[in-house]
Amino acid sequence: RRGTGEDAGTSLETCLSVFRWRNLFPHEIGAFLDYPIDDVNVSLKDGKDSLFSGYWKVYNNPGRAKMIFWAYDKAKTSAVNEYLIGKSIRDIAYVAAC
Repeated sequence: RRGTGEDAGTSLETCLSVFRWRNLFPHEIGAFLDYPIDDVNVSLKDGKDSLFSGYWKVYNNPGRAKMIFWAYDKAKTSAVNEYLIGKSIRDIAYVAAC
């Protein structure tokens, strides 16, 4: 929430409206998306000199990040294939959540 003027007690709805108003995709959102917190923190501080970039900019533990990227790619491919054979988005999401 740095720089938004919001305090720690702010509701999720208020935070999301601030993000929409700013028309930005803030780096803080990585914490909600379960990105490695070390990478989120470095990105908030200066965001320079990343090791590489994929679903997020990687600053620490590149081996772990590559494994997560691989898992995301595998899940994405699986979901697309399920959709292409006729499954609904709802059914695909339900199976993924179980």
